[in-house]
Amino acid sequence: MSYVAVGRIVGVYGQQGWVRAELLTDFPERFAQLERLYVSRDPEADFPLPLRLERAEYAGNGLVLAFGGITDAAGAEGLVGSYLLVPESERFPLPPDRYYIDDLIGLTVVEADGTTVGHVTEVINNPGNDLLRIRTSCGADLWLPMVKAFVHQIDLAGKVITVTIPPGLEEL
Repeated sequence: MSYVAVGRIVGVYGQQGWVRAELLTDFPERFAQLERLYVSRDPEADFPLPLRLERAEYAGNGLVLAFGGITDAAGAEGLVGSYLLVPESERFPLPPDRYYIDDLIGLTVVEADGTTVGHVTEVINNPGNDLLRIRTSCGADLWLPMVKAFVHQIDLAGKVITVTIPPGLEEL
């Protein structure tokens, strides 16, 4: 079974075993519906630890969570640094032209004429628009804004992104 990270435990909250978590999802409402989360220090883990979610409350830009069986600060401290995971099958559906970042990582980037530019190694969320970090064939990094003027098609099934590289970008 594959998992996706929806949060990361960043600290202990109080003495009763609660933890503070930063959100790694655009759907924080999911926590009100969950009965179980999986935790692991490695977000790519094959066998994360399942924990019963007893309570989730919003706190600032994150959450505070209570798990069954974690009843004191020492137990909560052992979870700090762990990722909160859900099975990939429980991902929320996205509207058209929206993509999960981990679906874009590794895709081949080509220009409209079929010339291979490289592969996506990272997606950076920016206030204006996201940026694709593309590792080019020569080993350089190219940062391409994810706007319709440059990104024309994303084919997840074919694992290809068709783009136009604006003049001068490669020289930067």
